[in-house]
Amino acid sequence: MAVLGTVLAEEEHGAELMQAFRRDLVPRRARLRASLERCDLRGGLDAETAAPMLVGSHDASYLAGGARGAAGNGASSMLCSARP
Repeated sequence: MAVLGTVLAEEEHGAELMQAFRRDLVPRRARLRASLERCDLRGGLDAETAAPMLVGSHDASYLAGGARGAAGNGASSMLCSARP
């Protein structure tokens, strides 16, 4: 979270830091989408839509004082049904 704040604060001084951050972020989001494609998403939700929902839920929970690592767990259980 601290890195994101720094990247956003420095964005106007040069695009290189944001570009590097995005290069690192893209593979992470791809792994998250791949994981979501292996679960049964509720309500016909697709992995492309669910991935940013989980990331946003995690960030919001953490910023509201939630524990690291535990943030977003509620969202994942709402989005996914376990496969047998």
